[in-house]
Amino acid sequence: MIDMKFTDFLKYYSYINVFYGLADVVINEKVFNGLSKENQQAILRAGKEAGAYQRWLSVKSHVDGLAMLSELGVEVNVVKDRQAFVDKVKPVWKKFRKKIGEELFDSVVNTK
Repeated sequence: MIDMKFTDFLKYYSYINVFYGLADVVINEKVFNGLSKENQQAILRAGKEAGAYQRWLSVKSHVDGLAMLSELGVEVNVVKDRQAFVDKVKPVWKKFRKKIGEELFDSVVNTK
């Protein structure tokens, strides 16, 4: 919103907390299995630490961004109860649940 200068014309912004930013960390399985157990554990530990930091940074940047939008004159509305939005997309859920797979779909939907 800010970097793309949407604030030049944006008067109102409603935040409904539906975005989840993520970053994947991948390694070749043969390379990983060729490492010592100590190095494998170090990589797994670093991945968990990086994931926790990425989630913290994502939340912080979003909160800071909402404050900056307000400072730039945009009226920010933080929607506390997003159930109405969830209810509106449920027909889309039905359409893709089987295509994505029940277990994966449910794990995403039930993420808190």
